Amino acid sequence: MINKLQLPLQTMNLVLGFMVWVIISALLPFIQEDIAIPADRVAILTAIPVVLGSVLRIPLGYYANVVGARMVFITSFILLLFPVYFISIATSFTHLVVGGLFLGIGGAVFSVGVTSLPKYHPKEKLGLVNGIYGMGNLGTAITTFAAPVIATQIGWSATVQLYLILLLVFVALNAVFGDRKETKVKTPIMEQVKGVYKNDKLWYFSLFYFITFGSFVAFTVYLPNFLVSHFELPKVDAGLRTAGFILIATFLRPVGGWLADKFKPLFLLMGVFIGMTLAAVVLAFSPSLALYTVGCLTIAVCAGLGNGIIFKLVPFYFNKQAGIVNGIVSMMGGLGGFFPPLMLSFIHSVTGQYSIGFMALSQVALASFVLVVWMYYQDKLTVASQVFNSTGQGILVTDAKKRIHAVNPAFTRLTGYEEEEVLGRNPNLLKSGRQSSAFYQIMWTEIMEKGSWQGEIWNRRKNGEEYLELLTINAVKDETGDIVHYVGTFSDITGRLKKGGEEMKKTKVVLPREHGGWAMISVPYIIGMMAAQPVLLHLPLFLAWLLLYLASYPLLQALRRGSKKRSWLKWGFGYAASAAAFLIPVVLLEPLLLGFAPVLLAFMMVHIWHVRRKAERALFNDICAILLFCTGGAAAYFLGGGRFDNGLTAVVLFNFLYFTGTVFFVKSVFRERKNRPYTYYSKIYHVVILAVPLLFGNPWLSLAYLFPLLRALKFSGTTMKPMKVGILEIVGAVQFLIVAVVIFLSV
Repeated sequence: MINKLQLPLQTMNLVLGFMVWVIISALLPFIQEDIAIPADRVAILTAIPVVLGSVLRIPLGYYANVVGARMVFITSFILLLFPVYFISIATSFTHLVVGGLFLGIGGAVFSVGVTSLPKYHPKEKLGLVNGIYGMGNLGTAITTFAAPVIATQIGWSATVQLYLILLLVFVALNAVFGDRKETKVKTPIMEQVKGVYKNDKLWYFSLFYFITFGSFVAFTVYLPNFLVSHFELPKVDAGLRTAGFILIATFLRPVGGWLADKFKPLFLLMGVFIGMTLAAVVLAFSPSLALYTVGCLTIAVCAGLGNGIIFKLVPFYFNKQAGIVNGIVSMMGGLGGFFPPLMLSFIHSVTGQYSIGFMALSQVALASFVLVVWMYYQDKLTVASQVFNSTGQGILVTDAKKRIHAVNPAFTRLTGYEEEEVLGRNPNLLKSGRQSSAFYQIMWTEIMEKGSWQGEIWNRRKNGEEYLELLTINAVKDETGDIVHYVGTFSDITGRLKKGGEEMKKTKVVLPREHGGWAMISVPYIIGMMAAQPVLLHLPLFLAWLLLYLASYPLLQALRRGSKKRSWLKWGFGYAASAAAFLIPVVLLEPLLLGFAPVLLAFMMVHIWHVRRKAERALFNDICAILLFCTGGAAAYFLGGGRFDNGLTAVVLFNFLYFTGTVFFVKSVFRERKNRPYTYYSKIYHVVILAVPLLFGNPWLSLAYLFPLLRALKFSGTTMKPMKVGILEIVGAVQFLIVAVVIFLSV
């Protein structure tokens, strides 16, 4: 009986914790009537409870395992009695800051339930269970809705004191109905942290929850005051609208968990971040109240679903370390609610508007979408690695020069050779001598012409024993059609002499795979848009621009490859038709945009010429590609009211300088890593471009090139994994975008 009560009891505990957590932000308009709060300190005051509410989630999650949820909830509610009473008698801004800091205990109790409740439910239901528990977010809606209404009747001070009664009631409820026999785990906290902090997925989930839950908290504390000050709504009306936002996000949280139980959670998370990206773009245009409502409601839907999905993923990937991981991830989510209000306040003080803050949210959400896609394919690679290592067939992988690159454990079992004995050697060490040279010549001719060969062949083990194997060899080609690997799979059929085998299949996803391309399609466009004047037509033009980029990939693949040409063309023309649907209305309204078409066509023809000659990596082709994408930025500037003036020159030039530096950097760590001059080119170039903004009278823009300079000085010429290079590209592009847009807006 006690076990069945834990989910409703702990959910109500979370409701109360969150009710207390947002007292100050909900009652701030009433408090300001009695206590003078400087305008530039409002964001700090509303964000302060988030700090302790975030940081304390790690120890509370840990101690929920050590002493049980019952004791942690009781202790937390007793401690909350003191700051709640202190706030009710506050007479100064300092009193509110001190009391607000310790209100964070109310938000920190979140990690107690997500650590405790999985002990009472099967793994396949944890998404729904954690989603139901997460509905405790409803506490913020209750306070946001009810507190202002009550305060109009009895005053804000007496309203705060009512929470003392609720805290004492729940201390008693937990003492009576809390589980005294909950399973305890007493592994030292640092040992648990050391066991998970090197796992990349911990930090990915932290980033994702930083965005989803952080946006939920940020909008909760930001909306009441913003709706009153910006749209001049009555206080109660602003509270009701904010409560509506909270209700939607809260009730959709268990829906997100339930969906994650039924479907692939990473696919669902991709949809969440695409939705947040589009909604943030809408909000960045400072729209009317109606459009602003649509944007906020979309954020609420995505945040609610995302919160539920993420806490399905945590126990799925961290079953044995769920307590500490839940604490870290939920802490990062809480901190996600601390920084956005401060950032929005700073941006508003510098630029006089909030657009760049919402645009930054859209870019971070877009980067998160890219990371989720990367995680999905990384999981597929992990599965492939597990299959590679556990399959019963021997597998041998060579490079294009037929030097052994990798073998699986079955290879060792079948041949007797350990991996270190064969790496770098030619597979002919297995030859038995039974096959003639003509046999091998015919075999390799078929591989070169058809891409694969299958047959029976006699080979020799390390101990000299000969055996008959069924061997399949496949040539693996890159996107340009060049062979990069040969893969041989074989099984011992001695004594059985069965013909068989298996055919390897590859599934191609028709999406561009380069991090740099995604950055170049969006960053110049957004900078061009913000350097002029954002208008609603920018959105369909960007979608057309993005779809044209997506169309170019399969169409160029059709030029490179003879196989599956019809499939490539189908995808390419499909994307192109979709692009036309968005582009035609924009061109009809702004026909002068057609002036950019010859420039784009010229650069595209240069790229096609290089593709046909398999020279896509040529430096001249890279430069032309950058200019092509910068032309998109010029078009966005033109659409926003700019013309062929110094502003357009600055948009094109500063984007061109940044992405040209990226080309030099990538070549110095990948394609030209052994060509030492490229290392020097990369470093010297990044030093030189710091001076270019000075020549154009905009020295502050040099800040945008500071991170690329540090990146080049530290990493150029070194060996780096593609994932690390991709992350550096994403980080670099986001910081360049933010710095450039802020500076363009302030000019």
